[in-house]
Amino acid sequence: MSNSKYTILENKTIKYALEKINSFQTGMPLILFVINSKAQVVASVTDGDIRRGLVNGVKLEDSILSVANKNYKYIKDLIDCKKLMNTKNWI
Repeated sequence: MSNSKYTILENKTIKYALEKINSFQTGMPLILFVINSKAQVVASVTDGDIRRGLVNGVKLEDSILSVANKNYKYIKDLIDCKKLMNTKNWI
């Protein structure tokens, strides 16, 4: 099981996720990767996902999965990262 600053177990609450994100230093990405008991990423969640969920009626005691993005995108390797950065004119 991963103990990364940027991961959260899928059975944790929204409140726990907010507390974890709130502990990040200024300038750090406000994102957590939701993992299962096998340490596999099953979703991602940002502070914006949580805010939108709260506005729509989810409760702080609800599961983080109720606001998480299960259709997240990821980059597999440095080559893909460079291609994306070139496509978006980030470099």
